[in-house]
Amino acid sequence: GDVRRHWGLYTKNRGADPRPRYAEAIADYAEALARDPRAADLWKSRAVVRQALATFARLRGEPWREGLAEARADLDRALELEPRSVWILGLRAQGDMLWGGCLTQDGEEPAEAFGRALADFDALLREQPAPFPRIERASCRIQWAEHEHGRGRDAEALVAPARADLEAARAEAAGSFGFGCDTRNWKRRRTVIDMDPAPGTMLRRGDNVGAAYRFKPGH
Repeated sequence: GDVRRHWGLYTKNRGADPRPRYAEAIADYAEALARDPRAADLWKSRAVVRQALATFARLRGEPWREGLAEARADLDRALELEPRSVWILGLRAQGDMLWGGCLTQDGEEPAEAFGRALADFDALLREQPAPFPRIERASCRIQWAEHEHGRGRDAEALVAPARADLEAARAEAAGSFGFGCDTRNWKRRRTVIDMDPAPGTMLRRGDNVGAAYRFKPGH
């Protein structure tokens, strides 16, 4: 399963259709889970493939919700087996953040999906306070804030804790090896933040992510 999962990713990155390899990986994981249904890592790995399939479907304009729902169900089961796993919590949070982003793009309300993602980020950070989950949680809130701002609603209740997360991440990550944040990921969020340095700049080791973003007043 793992080999076919990586093969699918390699295929996608080369511009080819990864679905046959992903389907084979899912079949392998299903067979392995029939033999050992208490292996949390198998549930997690199958969820990763299902998230990848849903993302690919979304990019092609095809139905994606069922794939993300199946991935979340796999991660729910994995967390029943390993309830304090920060990796599984992070994957589930990222899946729900993706779900919320897709709903936003479709003009639907993302509050439920983003709310689930934030709950998992909260649980993850209780287990393992670290800068990267804080940045992801801030990203989730900023995506949600953009949606609220676009609907003419006050987004400060989302922006303020996002700002706090970035400030905390700045303090926690100062001087840490490999710390960086590609500001291109934030380019589309200029409705609620100003960016400094310019979009596309990579923050290098020891740089402070919180200093790179200036939130616009009134948002």
